[in-house]
Amino acid sequence: MPPLPGLAADACLKDLPADDGSRIHHTRQTFGTPSVRRAWMAHVLEGGAYGGGLALVHAQTLLPSVVADLGGPIWLIAQLPNLALLGLKLTALLTVHHIGHLDRFKPILLRVNLLQRLPYLLAALALLLVPGMPWLCLIAVVMAPLMSGVFGGIGMTAWQQLVGITVPPAGRISLFAFRQILGASMGLAAGWVVMLVLTHQPGTTGFAILHLGAFGLMMVSYGLFSIIHEPAHDRLPEERSSLAASLRSMLDILRQDSRLRSYVLTNSLFGVSGMLIPFLAMHALQVTGLTSSFLGSLLMWQMGGVMVGSGIAVWLGKAWGGVSVLLAARIIFLGLAGLVLWASTPWQWCLIFGLLGAATNANFAGSNAMQLELLPYRKRAHFLALIGASQIPVIITAGLVAYLTRATWGDAGTEILAIGSCLLVIASLMPLASLLNRPSPTLEAS
Repeated sequence: MPPLPGLAADACLKDLPADDGSRIHHTRQTFGTPSVRRAWMAHVLEGGAYGGGLALVHAQTLLPSVVADLGGPIWLIAQLPNLALLGLKLTALLTVHHIGHLDRFKPILLRVNLLQRLPYLLAALALLLVPGMPWLCLIAVVMAPLMSGVFGGIGMTAWQQLVGITVPPAGRISLFAFRQILGASMGLAAGWVVMLVLTHQPGTTGFAILHLGAFGLMMVSYGLFSIIHEPAHDRLPEERSSLAASLRSMLDILRQDSRLRSYVLTNSLFGVSGMLIPFLAMHALQVTGLTSSFLGSLLMWQMGGVMVGSGIAVWLGKAWGGVSVLLAARIIFLGLAGLVLWASTPWQWCLIFGLLGAATNANFAGSNAMQLELLPYRKRAHFLALIGASQIPVIITAGLVAYLTRATWGDAGTEILAIGSCLLVIASLMPLASLLNRPSPTLEAS
């Protein structure tokens, strides 16, 4: 259930000590220094522009209908919301060991960030130039989020390191908060654009315009990123470590820390409950009888929910920690899954998508906060990549269950998925409760 980018990197950076296992030493300039403020502003603006671009082709709300109109199979639609996440988590795991040995990060980021954006241009051109070849359009549209995630995963660790170098700790929390707010605000505007475009240009032409708009905003983001200056720093390369060695270390930590095992279990159960999402927007159109332009309204409500979820995460996280944020996310998702069973009016479906945005974003923030609490400082980037990769089977399982249910019961399968999601969310509360009181040996050891 991927949200807009931002809080994950915040969680990876804001609590780092002065010298952890990767030995990152940020610039000695203070947050009030003009060059640091310029870097802070550039990071905020480029993140907001990129988030706005993603919202125009939102994987949860818009893409399932696009792929369905192009004749895409049910199994493919079931995996759509998580294609970018799959690519990102897998390549982040495979490349984190190489990124740690770099002495400068911006050069590789300029290359992979451009490659991350180009698939959306190719999808737009396919939809515009060869609309009579739906199979080619389908390949281009599906490969856009997947390849964007692949290239994004290559650069993710390097980008986190760059933020740590260009922005001192005092400015990081506000940086990612404003990135999230700006991205969600642009997502609200993107919802209006989607509604307008699909009202006047339904079908492949409208989808092409949205992909072009997404690419345009992403290139604005790229231009803003390119002006960020990577200062000289005394960061020392990480100690070399193989993927197998990191995996063995991770298994040792899991064996020693019951809280980490409980976290992985609650995260996995809640992740499978995301099986409700792939066909949710299509079901909303079926139930209400509205055209695809209604997806714009759903997107606006979902982006509004993202902003609310950010507020919930900040408020609960500061007062009661990451477990309380995860609990709130599950309660919200339980409410929306129950509402799916009887929702019939456009306003009810708008509320469902607002709750979806709040739940996914709160869960995203709470999960990253808990990972920081449970994982040791040393080689944290490697362990974060491993934890992320452990969700790949969960994501695939959720998509597979969604596909089988849809293939067997058709549109009526959405209610079955809603009931199953409710049961999974309730099951995820049991291991979550065990995180409340037991101390973490991993944290104490770190």
